[in-house]
Amino acid sequence: MPAPEGPPTGPPPALQPEIIEHKGFDPVRAALEAFAASVRTKTPFPIPPEEIVHGVAAFEAIVRSAKTRRPIKVS
Repeated sequence: MPAPEGPPTGPPPALQPEIIEHKGFDPVRAALEAFAASVRTKTPFPIPPEEIVHGVAAFEAIVRSAKTRRPIKVS
């Protein structure tokens, strides 16, 4: 964001989102390959189960928040 030339006047400008693309990377395929490798080598999956459960809880809270238009606490 450029430095302002003077004190702010009026509402701040809307920021444009930063989009970073990783062409050729398939996150679903990567997760399935990591799962298969952990089964094949009998090693732990790279993401601990608690983090997976928390990710699902966060996603479900997002959906509930969108429906109710209220903040939802993720436990």
